[in-house]
Amino acid sequence: MTHYSDEEIAAALGRLLPKKNTNGGSNTADIPNVALAHLISRCAAEIAPKRIDFTWAGRIARGKHTAIAGEPGDGKSQLSVYIAATVSRGGEWPCSEGRAPIGNVIILNAEDGADDTVVPRLIAAGADLNRIHIVSAVSQGTVRRTFNLQGDLALLEQKITEIRDVALVIIDPISSYMGKTDSHKNAEVRGALEPLSEMAERLQVAILSITHFSKSGTGTNTKALHDEALRATDTSGDRSAATEAEEFLREKLSEGPVSAKEGEEHARALGIAPRTLARARKKLGVVAEKVGLKEGWIWRLPAEDCQTTPKNANQSNGSLRPALAAFDPSPYHPVPDYRELPATPQPSPPPEPPQANGRAPALGPRGDSLDDFQ
Repeated sequence: MTHYSDEEIAAALGRLLPKKNTNGGSNTADIPNVALAHLISRCAAEIAPKRIDFTWAGRIARGKHTAIAGEPGDGKSQLSVYIAATVSRGGEWPCSEGRAPIGNVIILNAEDGADDTVVPRLIAAGADLNRIHIVSAVSQGTVRRTFNLQGDLALLEQKITEIRDVALVIIDPISSYMGKTDSHKNAEVRGALEPLSEMAERLQVAILSITHFSKSGTGTNTKALHDEALRATDTSGDRSAATEAEEFLREKLSEGPVSAKEGEEHARALGIAPRTLARARKKLGVVAEKVGLKEGWIWRLPAEDCQTTPKNANQSNGSLRPALAAFDPSPYHPVPDYRELPATPQPSPPPEPPQANGRAPALGPRGDSLDDFQ
């Protein structure tokens, strides 16, 4: 092991640090190999304005990242399928909001099966299936793994270039593709999503992501992943440990019951103390159940009892019932304006029975006739 004196260490540091000039500033000319940080800016007068290229006017734009967030069971995935189908055939948007530019669509869906849910929904929506491409996993040699936005974004860009004419990429839900990103930390979420937005702008592709609110939270506690990442509504940075533990539990259990062991290990990895986690479980009313000797204990939110919408939605179980009506590709027949409708006919009074003498009845006493006035 080599030992250096204080003088040698100071001399080495002196060669790396900027030298002071006579005016008290730094003489950066003496360190040409040291990269200095600087701000990148442009004068506003040099920036040429350009219009936003909308895929769906006022809602989804090419080159931008759009998020659909809502409670589980609200139909977010159904809506994304309808949007994909409309883009694939260049169909009309609802409410006379124009026509979609026809293009190819890439779908990443981590919650629904492609053959029993996604494709049947696309068929019901009247999609051009030749323009829809469904990504299921990443293949690397003999290994098959889940797509990861942090490590596999270059593969997505490669697929977009390979397919060509891609107008829309749907990621449902985006939380399943965030890898090890802690969705409770704004900086980590932004770091994972900013490259995705940059790719969308570079390739002029619309990115549509789906994210869930928690099932039992209310108010500010129901902020979705994109609410934090894209709009940054929570900028305090000083959330208490209890709040972090509660938000962790809401998101961890939002998709259904999880193993208690898994929940404890994940919380420990995020630096949440066991006592803080226990208090958060009590406050949220998290239900602990033992499901078997091998499975052990599980945690679930109390709102789990109220969820009746099945995850594996398909045509046979009726879960598509009202949504399929919106996907009907048949022509729409509007109801005529009420002013064009004919007046409701009034029922005619029953005819008076003829008199015995064959003359028309009169308005006077029985037996009189209009013939009497002739």
